[in-house]
Amino acid sequence: MSNTERAKSKRSSRKMPSVKSLNTKRSNTKRSNTKHLGDLAELAFTYRAMLRGWIVSKPFGDNSRYDNIVDNGTNLFRVQVKSAGVLGVTNRYHVNMGRLCVKNSISRAVPYLPSEIDFLAVMIVPEDRWFIIPIGEIKGCTAAKFCPREVVGRGPFWQFGDAWHVLESKPAKRSRK
Repeated sequence: MSNTERAKSKRSSRKMPSVKSLNTKRSNTKRSNTKHLGDLAELAFTYRAMLRGWIVSKPFGDNSRYDNIVDNGTNLFRVQVKSAGVLGVTNRYHVNMGRLCVKNSISRAVPYLPSEIDFLAVMIVPEDRWFIIPIGEIKGCTAAKFCPREVVGRGPFWQFGDAWHVLESKPAKRSRK
């Protein structure tokens, strides 16, 4: 076996690291840490979706309400990715599920609309767990608490835990508001 073949074989046998094993402490500022964690979650979502054979596209810039477009071979879905990396004092993971709206120098959370996204993909990083939530189930919510894995059947979105199959369904009728 040549050196090139040995190197190629070694690269192909490497195991992909899980997102929870990656170092998310990039800087001392909270904003940098949450931005970095969000970027890692978006990459992890793309990786997981592509493993299922789906095509994932990313819009250029930050002008879209969604992070990814998922093509499952039949439908296109707009997916916004959110993440949480720290278990809070209430033993829950807090996730901001809305978007930030700034008006007259005042910022506030605004819920996503069915005309903007089709699904919210929430990653609980320490548990390497995903919640794939249809936008119709969010019902104006801008924040939610997610229970640790060992607390099954609790929390408002527990039924969407690891529910990748919802991205194989037909899209809900989109409103153009």
